[in-house]
Amino acid sequence: MGNFFSHWFRGFGEALDELSTKDKEALFRNCGRACSDSYSRKMYVEAFESSGSLEEFIKELKARFDEMDIRIIEDGDSAGKKVEIIYNFCACDLVRQGYVNSPELCECSRQSLLYNWGIFEDKEVTVKREASILGGDSHCKFIVTLADRG
Repeated sequence: MGNFFSHWFRGFGEALDELSTKDKEALFRNCGRACSDSYSRKMYVEAFESSGSLEEFIKELKARFDEMDIRIIEDGDSAGKKVEIIYNFCACDLVRQGYVNSPELCECSRQSLLYNWGIFEDKEVTVKREASILGGDSHCKFIVTLADRG
């Protein structure tokens, strides 16, 4: 069965490279949520419920995710607060088991972060990918912006 998965996911990775940005966002919105629902969403909810501020929330996340470095990089006003998230290794099982190596898969991580950070219901959340291990970088880097809804 392993041979089947290797072939199937090679085709999947090739197809990812052909999809438009809009199509990748649509595909990975659901995949990212499903991935989050399998583990990380629970960690975000618990961290959120046990913290009283963004700083405490970040401290809680650091304690729960070994692969994640996280810090506030901009404590903005109306433009919002910016949080830098760095993953020192790729925790995606599809990557770790050798099934997918396309950097396009990182849209799944971006969508997962959008979903997880959506716990701040009073904020408009955006996530930008700035670096990717699958894209050849030494780490993955995302910037989460939390702006007041207005």
